[in-house]
Amino acid sequence: MEDLNHVLIMGRLTNDATMGNVANISKLDFCVAYNTTKKNGNNYEDEVNFLNLSLWGKIAESLEKRMLKGVQVIVEGHLKQNRWTNQEGKQQSKLEVIVDKIKVISSGSSKKNVENNGNDASMYEDASFPF
Repeated sequence: MEDLNHVLIMGRLTNDATMGNVANISKLDFCVAYNTTKKNGNNYEDEVNFLNLSLWGKIAESLEKRMLKGVQVIVEGHLKQNRWTNQEGKQQSKLEVIVDKIKVISSGSSKKNVENNGNDASMYEDASFPF
């Protein structure tokens, strides 16, 4: 039986996304901030959390110009832990979300001009992930 590995998150991009290329596949990396509420005595306080995400393939290329600081997104995906050894020989690890589906909810506060084409509420899916 396979374990459950499913992430559903809504938040805002903390910076403009950065495009890269791994084995000739486009990879768009971005960070999303989202709030949780925790109880502190008799009061409830908001706590900001940050999550690193990666979007792969053609959909990464098509969304690159829209993935700007402040843009609100809903993301569905799965967790992946990357492990490596740094130059000092120390083991390193990073947990990220690999995006399976993404929905752009609103435009961000970036000063860049982004062409909308009326697709703000579109759900994008891409099955060409390299994993």
